[in-house]
Amino acid sequence: MPSIDRDGARICYETKGAGSPAVIFAHNILCDRRVFDGVIDKLSASHRTIAVDFRGHGRTPVPERAYGAADLADDLAAVLDAEGISRAAVVGLSMGATVALELALAKPERVSSLALLGATAREDDLATSARNAFLSPLVRCFGVRGPILHKAVTTLFGDSYRAEASPEYARWTQRIAGLSPWAAYCSLRAWRKRRRFVEELSRLSMPTVVVSGEEDVACTPKEGEEVHRLIRGSRFVLIQRAGHTMSAERPAEVAQALSGFLSP
Repeated sequence: MPSIDRDGARICYETKGAGSPAVIFAHNILCDRRVFDGVIDKLSASHRTIAVDFRGHGRTPVPERAYGAADLADDLAAVLDAEGISRAAVVGLSMGATVALELALAKPERVSSLALLGATAREDDLATSARNAFLSPLVRCFGVRGPILHKAVTTLFGDSYRAEASPEYARWTQRIAGLSPWAAYCSLRAWRKRRRFVEELSRLSMPTVVVSGEEDVACTPKEGEEVHRLIRGSRFVLIQRAGHTMSAERPAEVAQALSGFLSP
């Protein structure tokens, strides 16, 4: 698996396929690049795809220091540089959507188009902020275990997908439980400290699609519709029977939404 060294961290990523535009994928909190496997299987026949593991996730080593969404956006740009890609379509899921927005606002010349899955333009409300502030030191000490693991998976995956009890869902539960406490803490911290985008999204002019899962309780369809309204000319797609990690839950439907968006 290729990797780059940036800012004291080694960032690993996976490439498949060929074709234009190139598409770079940014995953959600506590997960890794593999949430896009089913989508990439369909898109890599016609596009060059790059799926990045954020710091401390998947194959990317646990970071020495905490980071923010802007750091992850710079990691994506550095991966594109390493691959000789000046502009790419950026697909971000949840935390990855926040990172995609950071990249699109800071370096719009690098983003040919934007797909925002499970996105929000706002910081946490007071109740959610207080809950996550309480959980953060527990995650730092113990990782994602016990009641915290249960809360994580019921937030990250929709009711329908969990009810199907697929082997892949079991694997995701094991992967999340297996994250190092420091990696999980850094991921949660980066999400907690994300910034508000409400006043900035009108600056974006690249083609954009906003995709929400019908059963998403973390970044609800209402929040996705707000992002859609704030980005002029964007398109909104609702995926039925999908939760927050929709690309892993309903890859065919997500790939269809992205395929139509990426078509010339």
